[in-house]
Amino acid sequence: MSAFMPSMRFIAIVLTLLTLCVGPATRAAAQDSPGLGPSAGMAADAKQAQLALIPWASIIKDEAGNKTVEEVTRAVLSGNSIRLDQEVFSPGFSTAAYWFVVPLDNSQTSPLKRLLIFNPSWLDEVTVTLTDASGGVQTFNGGDTHPFAQRSEPYRRSNFLLNLPPGRSSLVVRIATRDPFWVGLSLMKPDAFNELASSESLYFGLVYGGLLSLLLFNFVLYLSAREKTYLAYCAFLAAFLAMHATYSGHTFRWLLPGFPEASNWAHSVFIYIYCFSGLVFALIFLDLQEKQPTAYAWTRRLLYVMGLSFVASALLGGYRAQVITSIGWVVVFSVFAFTLGLLSLKKRNNAARFFLSGSVAGLLGSSITALTTMGIVPYSFWAFRAVDFGMLLDAIMLSLALSARISQGRRLERLRRFF
Repeated sequence: MSAFMPSMRFIAIVLTLLTLCVGPATRAAAQDSPGLGPSAGMAADAKQAQLALIPWASIIKDEAGNKTVEEVTRAVLSGNSIRLDQEVFSPGFSTAAYWFVVPLDNSQTSPLKRLLIFNPSWLDEVTVTLTDASGGVQTFNGGDTHPFAQRSEPYRRSNFLLNLPPGRSSLVVRIATRDPFWVGLSLMKPDAFNELASSESLYFGLVYGGLLSLLLFNFVLYLSAREKTYLAYCAFLAAFLAMHATYSGHTFRWLLPGFPEASNWAHSVFIYIYCFSGLVFALIFLDLQEKQPTAYAWTRRLLYVMGLSFVASALLGGYRAQVITSIGWVVVFSVFAFTLGLLSLKKRNNAARFFLSGSVAGLLGSSITALTTMGIVPYSFWAFRAVDFGMLLDAIMLSLALSARISQGRRLERLRRFF
């Protein structure tokens, strides 16, 4: 037991720091949440340090994706648009483009510099047009199908630096994506953006640092014990880290800044690898081949189907089809793995107790995040980041459960040899 005390102290520190980090993030999100939406004709006050723009936006769906700024502006003036009393617009998967028209007001006598920040990181095509009262026009193009260097700030999410002259301006944004379609728009002072970037760096540093430490801890145990269950779990954790880094925008920034399409395909590829490695880990941890041959056979069939889905969706449906199927597989994998644990528990498989106690948080978190990106579960900070918290708790609990399970197996082996 003493061997695990340093690990437990580390876990306590990680959880404490993560709580302190998440607190400010959720408070900031709460401050951005609108109450009653602004009435038509009102303009958003651009002087604010941080302003959520969706509640101020008139939204138009462009089914064919061929409307112009002038056509969209006329549609808004004629009342053919919708408005939302929320900070995120989420229609789910959509082949249409969406336009967001936001009136901005700079009541000062001098221009304002503001960063327009988009959420999430995987929006493919973003076009921004800013027209001021004197007729001046600023245009920007970006998104994760463009080289990373086009961004105003070297930040994981698309962003543009706007120069807002005194008086009224009209901000027109067009967004299209092959990925799950949900959008958040924020206008920020450079100082507020720097504060956001710093808090995010701390958050991701804690999540990745905690998971990497536990990955290293389990890999060292594998090298000492040569137990394949440790190796399978290390592969599962590594797949999650790679998946998380891709859909959070870190892979594009740090590894593939000049290869946007490769970065996009990495999203679905690593989601598939995460689901595949998770099922393999469950199969090995629960020792299905020996203790539940029927469940073992069905798990192998599901792995074959998953592999076929990976190839067929990419070759026949392209990028969009593979993204949709990969996110769907997250839910299927989570439900199937949890069911395996329940069936093993019913069959009096002692490993099932450890598996269920350790993996339920990660499986539940993965499902909630997948359903949130698909627009089935309403967006919130906690829903979208459920997989982060679930996998961190999963890594801690499964590391302990894995050690306990293997220790129990060794005790039983010693008893068998004794008798």
